[in-house]
Amino acid sequence: MKRGVIALCAALMLVGLVPGAILAVAALDAHSEDVSYSWGGSVAATYAETFTVGTTGQLTAVDLRADSTLVTTTVDVKIEALDGSGNPNGTALTSGSAVVPTSTAWVSVALTPYSVTSGQVYALVFTMHAPSSGEWEIYGSIANPYAGGEAMDGNNGWQALQDVTTEDFAFQTYVDPAATPTATPTATAIRGSTPPPTSVAGAPAGGAGNGSPVVLLIAGGIAAAAALVTMRRYGHTRS
Repeated sequence: MKRGVIALCAALMLVGLVPGAILAVAALDAHSEDVSYSWGGSVAATYAETFTVGTTGQLTAVDLRADSTLVTTTVDVKIEALDGSGNPNGTALTSGSAVVPTSTAWVSVALTPYSVTSGQVYALVFTMHAPSSGEWEIYGSIANPYAGGEAMDGNNGWQALQDVTTEDFAFQTYVDPAATPTATPTATAIRGSTPPPTSVAGAPAGGAGNGSPVVLLIAGGIAAAAALVTMRRYGHTRS
């Protein structure tokens, strides 16, 4: 009986290792890493970086290059669509917050996943909160490193940062590529023949679809566990 239980547990653990069919992994999408310039302040301030989506999927996180000189502070992030003038329209599509450390770092802000499509343009709007002492700093470049958007100042109505369109904040966006299901044709069985196995719609070749090594391994483990339990029940094996 012990062997049967162990085999069954092992099979169930293998099932747990198969991530929903296949785990989606967020990939770096729109980004600019040039940090040759910085802006700072001791009061709360709101800015934005417009960006162009490169990958259709779920936008799940953004990074900003920042620090707070003496004590930590926080940054609030919102993703907004643009209005007819190319400015953030004021409606948050998704949002998140994070702590800004005292040493310069990529500050990662997790977002509620939001569906985006390649080619769409959004604004990454962020508010740096005033630290209790010292200043916050945000990094980027004045040399136009990112062609898909621009840095904007939202503290007196939206306008290009420092009234020029060649500045960009350092930022990174992350997108989980969207699954694209494909229709699976219905196989017609020939009398007296064995129908072909049905594949999982959208499962990649060699992946976790029916008949894949992972699924066969799991099925084999469960079958072996059941066989051991049955054999034990009828006295054909020893515990």
